[in-house]
Amino acid sequence: SLHDLDFSTDVAAVTNAPAASPPAWSFWTNLQPFRLDWHAHGTNLLSPKLAADTLDCRGIWGEAPNDDSLALTINAQAQGVQMPWFSLHRLDLVTRVAAPTNASPASDPAWCFWTNLQPFRLDWHAHSTDLKSPKLAVDVVDCSGAWNAPELAVTEFSARLGGGSLAAGAKLNAAS
Repeated sequence: SLHDLDFSTDVAAVTNAPAASPPAWSFWTNLQPFRLDWHAHGTNLLSPKLAADTLDCRGIWGEAPNDDSLALTINAQAQGVQMPWFSLHRLDLVTRVAAPTNASPASDPAWCFWTNLQPFRLDWHAHSTDLKSPKLAVDVVDCSGAWNAPELAVTEFSARLGGGSLAAGAKLNAAS
């Protein structure tokens, strides 16, 4: 459930929309000729595995800047997040999903879960404060990365906890 949901959107026809979009976009290609700017705000989100005091999301659907691909950009902020595994005071998430201009050939079934992400390019940055779990308390966590099949790159993972800090990065190639 979600209390007090406010939603607004602006729709505009895009004059320079890409001529064709990849089949991976399926339903979304119906929105291809339009640019949608939207905002949603809600309070008291409650589900069996997720709760939040407030949730604020802004998004843009339309052409990606500097290229001819379609993109979905979402900026989300949540406060008072509770999950069965942890809680946190605040979460800020910025993510962009786009149809890559250098699309990989068909994915390999050996990729398992990663085949779901194969046709898209995904970039993200997340920042959270006061993460608490039964065995760990973290003051600040930052995580940034990108998916561009077949590679997942965590370009930044940093945390401040217990008077110290942790920093890491990682790469995973789903094809190897």
